[in-house]
Amino acid sequence: MSDEPSTPGTADPPRARLVRATVLFADVVGFTDLAETIGSERAYFVVRGAVRIVDEIARRHGGAVDKYLSDCLLATFGFPVPNANPAAAAAAAAVEMRDELRQYNADLDVPLRLVIGINTGAMVTGDVRGRVARELNILGDAINVAARLKAKAPYGHIYVGPDTEAESRDLFEYAPLGAMPLKGKKIEVPIFDLVGARARPARTAGDAAVPLVG
Repeated sequence: MSDEPSTPGTADPPRARLVRATVLFADVVGFTDLAETIGSERAYFVVRGAVRIVDEIARRHGGAVDKYLSDCLLATFGFPVPNANPAAAAAAAAVEMRDELRQYNADLDVPLRLVIGINTGAMVTGDVRGRVARELNILGDAINVAARLKAKAPYGHIYVGPDTEAESRDLFEYAPLGAMPLKGKKIEVPIFDLVGARARPARTAGDAAVPLVG
């Protein structure tokens, strides 16, 4: 995509370009129920701890945490941090998030719940500039679909779009759910439920295949 026209009087005008990346929405749910049991202040710190775990996992797998929407995290894989397989990186992060939150819940009387939506596609990125600060902004239908997948997923599930599944199916197992309507989409979108990592063959000295998980 071509750059935007120069803004008069500025030496460094805003720029926008088209990129392809994978977007992950992870929403930690359960603050209200937890607050009724242990109080709002304690519940805040418990939920904050869970969100911090999700954030650290996203970054560990190469994701760039773009923003928070209450207790929901938005991370991008493949941009602005390059990644050879952003779809697989996002899937790996999502599986680890789910596993880690299950362990985190072991010490809670009222468990928190996690829902995740992942989608891969084209999006527009650019600077949002002001006099004091500027930040990266991403827009696009691929992001909206990821958000709708997150909203549609039951607790504990990871719903992904067709491109994410196609680009990571060699490494991860998916359960196809068929094409479903998503809010704002005129055409139904094929949805896949991420089950987990596949067993990958590894070559030994004798050239025999040994299944490994992860």
